[in-house]
Amino acid sequence: MPDKTATGFIAQTQLMTYATPGIEQVSEGAGDWNLAAARAGLDWEPTVRPLGDLEWGINVPGVHGVWHDRTFLGSATERHQLISHAGMGKVVDAIVSIHDKPVTALVVLDHGRRVGARVTHDTMRITGDPSPIDLETWVWLRHDAKGSLTVLENAQRMFCTNQLGGLSNRAAAMRVRHTGDVDVKVDELVEQLKTNADDWKLWEQEMDRLRMTRVTDDRFDQFTQLYIPKPIEPVSPSRALNAQAVLNKLWRRYSDELGRHAYAGFQAIAEFEDKRRAARGPVGRFQRAIQPNPNKDRGVRMLVQVARG
Repeated sequence: MPDKTATGFIAQTQLMTYATPGIEQVSEGAGDWNLAAARAGLDWEPTVRPLGDLEWGINVPGVHGVWHDRTFLGSATERHQLISHAGMGKVVDAIVSIHDKPVTALVVLDHGRRVGARVTHDTMRITGDPSPIDLETWVWLRHDAKGSLTVLENAQRMFCTNQLGGLSNRAAAMRVRHTGDVDVKVDELVEQLKTNADDWKLWEQEMDRLRMTRVTDDRFDQFTQLYIPKPIEPVSPSRALNAQAVLNKLWRRYSDELGRHAYAGFQAIAEFEDKRRAARGPVGRFQRAIQPNPNKDRGVRMLVQVARG
């Protein structure tokens, strides 16, 4: 596997390159998992074996590690059941088949500790917004014993690459943990994907409701102070004040472009959370830009409440 922070291929290069400059790019998608995995250098499977020093033969009893050859990916208990890349591929191929669209990205992060595949399956327009919004499904598999195999449904505003969030309560339900009979669980997830038709109309209707909620500059400033409160003394409040100024500046830009309503405020919140908050390195920044963030949902609810008084 190439030794890079992220490797893969993408159709919309602007989505990832601002966060992770070391990404490989190709212009076309792949029709199935096997082709995508070959192009991204994912032609290996993780293994689970005792945790310890490979050269000295010292093992830690009861604790195992997930490995890629001699690269340690994460620790695991004896209950850990490995989800293979082939199992992940079965889920990705199901999404490709459902939407009749190719895999548009496959990324390998942290030497294989996290793997993500994206299928971009539709494009929609929100009334009054000149930017196309891509509807996409990501499949993530973690090998660092801190996650699972997860399906996330996202909407991405392409002009500013703002990740606008998935459908409520859908992402949390579509998850396979590394315990029990994982092969059976993966098959059940595939069937769930086939039977649960995407209802992006609900999401589109919510965006339209945000457009109908008027927000003045004064109201947005009130929201900003609630969303980013000043730290309790004796901690200096300068960082909070700077963050408030950044968010208000984003609001002015988006409200001039889209109008003074909660939909423009949502764009300001999304860009602030995706790109302006501090992140731990390029991988953290990359993950933040493409995965749902509960702070955005909290911010939108708070903004609507403040706007309506």
